[in-house]
Amino acid sequence: MAINTHGHVDHIIGNEAVKKRYGIPVAAHPDTKPDFIQAKRHGAWLGLSPDGEFPLPDIDLKDNEIIKVGESTLEVICTPGHARGSVSLYAEIEGWVFTGDALFNRSIGRTDLAGGDFRQLIESIKERLFRLPDDTEVFSGHGESTTIFDEQRYNMFLG
Repeated sequence: MAINTHGHVDHIIGNEAVKKRYGIPVAAHPDTKPDFIQAKRHGAWLGLSPDGEFPLPDIDLKDNEIIKVGESTLEVICTPGHARGSVSLYAEIEGWVFTGDALFNRSIGRTDLAGGDFRQLIESIKERLFRLPDDTEVFSGHGESTTIFDEQRYNMFLG
């Protein structure tokens, strides 16, 4: 399964190719569907010329859902604010979280696109991600990794 953290075009542009090549379903939170529907228009707005279609997710992810990946598990953590239906994926045993575009190294996701909400994003980060252990490594959709500890102390948006 291919998991989308949110429905912005730069994150879903390869879904159709992955589905065709590997025959696997695409998963995302159901609230992402408006962004999937508008992806071609948003791509043009961002200067991208995406070919093909943006199929809707085959599988709807739910908050606190556990996804088995080999011997590991991923917990779905709803972290809206950057986009509708944004989720983060937490691998407790491995000690990392993939935050998509919610939380970056010393920054946060933009909230000026459709479905963005600054207050909601801050709440998602503080109430959902900052509950994770301090040494949890944070991997975002763009840029360098960080830790929950560092973001709690040094992220100027979250002070």
